[in-house]
Amino acid sequence: MREMGIREPTRKESSKGHGVLEREHIYPGGQLKHVAYRLADGGKSMPWYSLEKGEWVPFSRKKHPGYIPPLYYRRDNIPPFVFLVEGEKDVDRLEKNQKAAISLPDGKDSKWYSEYQPYFSGRNVYIIQDNDEPGKQYAQRMAATLREIATSVHVLDLTQVWPDLPAKGDISDLLDYMGDDAGILALLRLAKDAPEWEPEKEPDIFDSFGFYSVPDLTEEERRPPEFIIEGIIPCGLTVLSGAPKIRKTFMALQMAISVATGQPFLGHNTTKCDVAYLDLEGSKSRVSFRTERMSTKIPRNVYITNTIKERLADGLVDKLRQLHRARPSIRLIIIDTYSRARGSYKSFGVNAYDADVALLEPIQRMALEENIAVMFIHHDKKGAGFMSDSFERLSGTMGISGSADCVINLIADGKRFDGKATMEYTPRDAKGGEIKLAFDERFGEWQEIIEDKPDLRGNPICDWIVRNAPERQKEGKTFSYDEVFKFAYGCYLDNPGNKVREQIEAHKDELFLRFGIGVQIGVKSHGERGIRIINLL
Repeated sequence: MREMGIREPTRKESSKGHGVLEREHIYPGGQLKHVAYRLADGGKSMPWYSLEKGEWVPFSRKKHPGYIPPLYYRRDNIPPFVFLVEGEKDVDRLEKNQKAAISLPDGKDSKWYSEYQPYFSGRNVYIIQDNDEPGKQYAQRMAATLREIATSVHVLDLTQVWPDLPAKGDISDLLDYMGDDAGILALLRLAKDAPEWEPEKEPDIFDSFGFYSVPDLTEEERRPPEFIIEGIIPCGLTVLSGAPKIRKTFMALQMAISVATGQPFLGHNTTKCDVAYLDLEGSKSRVSFRTERMSTKIPRNVYITNTIKERLADGLVDKLRQLHRARPSIRLIIIDTYSRARGSYKSFGVNAYDADVALLEPIQRMALEENIAVMFIHHDKKGAGFMSDSFERLSGTMGISGSADCVINLIADGKRFDGKATMEYTPRDAKGGEIKLAFDERFGEWQEIIEDKPDLRGNPICDWIVRNAPERQKEGKTFSYDEVFKFAYGCYLDNPGNKVREQIEAHKDELFLRFGIGVQIGVKSHGERGIRIINLL
């Protein structure tokens, strides 16, 4: 500039100090200059100067209403393919490598003026976005503006070339890292593969619901819910509840041993896997004392801890997800107890029901997503012995049972310490049932009480009904009383309705509990009364 007879601007010290000159950019026409100074505190100052009577003087656009700042470029004629960048530094760097580039005067904060249109009209524009959120937003804004002006618009993400591009990194940083030749080659390849920019579609209200149609589901998506203990503990969230000191922990340990060894639990098959047991109320000596006399020794793949500090309210769900992903063989997690694992959930205006749902919904969703089972041991509320509804027995709100995929109730038969109980289990996706149990103090185990049951298969009518039950999800078959009696006994009887009804009424509950068969009595078909057999499984 001195050679041209143009004097440098007078450097006036600001409150921060004027700083050190880093670079300056003279705009097309030679009348406007943008200067970058590095301040002592690390910040940057970028004042504008205009050329007046051969001298650069500070220029403020605020004092010139209606002034339209020019674009920054280095060529007399802009070619059909051009890169749009955020600042003058990047334009200079690309031009140094013989690549046409252009920038708006204020980078990401630039305003668009219609006077800029001729510089982009009929050209293929490749917008290089800086690696930060403002840079990405600016690239999208400019793409939307140029879409109706340029021949084509493409947005280039430099992280596709350099995944570790620093935050706020730009094309100049990439060229510094890769070298000009390799960096330019990578940029051109990125531009060649970049699709033409399309605006994001406005979200459709129907699509926002995430609807799906059952016929469109894949075989994997149609897969029925998996059980870790057949019919009792599904993948998802289970709550095992009972009165205090009714030996719920013994049952949970018995479940853990059966699953870890792949042995049946009370006659129900198990999916063999590793087990994590979070014993938040016990100790090493207590669990050792409880398991040492069991008939099946506790295996090494039942992993027990007493030291977990996280709670449902502050990080336990994420930690359990990380545990399963680190050890995928762990597919049953038992947490003893819910009250210890719960933590303190505080939110203004949230009632107790909503608090339980807010705490349990994330762990239930995590269990389903990871396809594992999580079981909480919980207590019944006071007076639960007078309640017939299994869900109402649980201490706390109905939000607990409502969030669970299965609720297991251990209900004392008689006094709590008599050692007899009924285990009722109510899964979301299966029939459920109950098992009569007795606690064997010698082995510290629950054993099923085998009761003599009526031999339905020895009853001709019931035996015939079992053999002729329809397949699952098939429409029930209808038979007249005459047909039922003839098929069952091989002969006819005048007015057989009373005999058929009497036999079915006596065994109706047993047909359902043992075989999942329902029988509708008195159904009329083709002018005759009879029965309809339904498979309720």
